[in-house]
Amino acid sequence: MSNLETFVQVTIALLIILIGAQLFGKLIRLIGQPTVVGEMISGVILGPTVLGYFFPQSTEMFFSPIVMPHLFVLSNLGLSIYMFLVGTEIDLNLFNKKTLKDATALSLSAVIFPFVLGAIAAVIFSNEINKKNIDSVSMMVFLGAALAITAFPMLARILQENKLVNTRIGVLSLISASIQDVISWILLGLVTVMATSKNYSSILVMLLGAVVLVVIMFFVIKPLLKKVAIKVSSISDLPKPVFAAVMFLLLVCALITDKLGLYSVFGGFICG
Repeated sequence: MSNLETFVQVTIALLIILIGAQLFGKLIRLIGQPTVVGEMISGVILGPTVLGYFFPQSTEMFFSPIVMPHLFVLSNLGLSIYMFLVGTEIDLNLFNKKTLKDATALSLSAVIFPFVLGAIAAVIFSNEINKKNIDSVSMMVFLGAALAITAFPMLARILQENKLVNTRIGVLSLISASIQDVISWILLGLVTVMATSKNYSSILVMLLGAVVLVVIMFFVIKPLLKKVAIKVSSISDLPKPVFAAVMFLLLVCALITDKLGLYSVFGGFICG
């Protein structure tokens, strides 16, 4: 398949996705639900669960194995940029010791309870779900982490749609979700190591890498960007090299967190 043919197929797939997201997003609003819920439902309907199951030829036509890797790249870039924009809206004046303390307590409780329930379920339903005979400890950690992980981008979208990002509850929710996401990804990284390589140093690298990134972004990069920002009276005065540098920084942060195993959206959010 030529590059032009690939471009045409990817563009058609994007158009279908955009139409579906807009349609179901508006329909779900009629019953008082957030737009992002409808957009998620459209993904389920257009995916292998519904469209692919009842009309497999349509999936092969519009979402072929050639198209999917391109959509994966575009979706990850788009999600990273979106989380960057959410991060830029947060008023750091609301980011105080009490908020951080409350967010930590909230995120820990939001991880511990579902994790424990998932671990218990892994033991009770072991015969039904553990078909590959994975050791019981790995299975408990995996199912616990799978239930404890949060839909960080969806939460951000709901808060943004309801103009709650810059409220105390919004900041508390986003900080809590970001902490919870890091904990959950570390747990998933742990269970992957337990089930495969047994190389536990990768978990340490993930944890230390996240801490180092946050420290560098807040205590090195942020002061440098602030010096530029105070000299700019409006967005039209922003020098093009600065905009390019910010986009470069966003992509680097997304790449670093993805390589660490924390997912690119976390890097985009921290950069924002």
